[in-house]
Amino acid sequence: MKRQEIVQQAGREIELLSRLHIIYGLKDEPCFAAQKKKIVDLITDGNINVKRDLDPLSVNLYRRYFG
Repeated sequence: MKRQEIVQQAGREIELLSRLHIIYGLKDEPCFAAQKKKIVDLITDGNINVKRDLDPLSVNLYRRYFG
């Protein structure tokens, strides 16, 4: 996968995490923890610099859930 595709995928996964929390109220469920782990793995494996590579909305959401 191209680097830009990985960065876009990370942004989409972070937005999905926020939907799981805000819309569906699944913050305390195993699927929420699994989504967080997926995001961490994607960012680590893709060598993504969160502040530099992600769009501002994704950075803000990332800070909310991982900061």
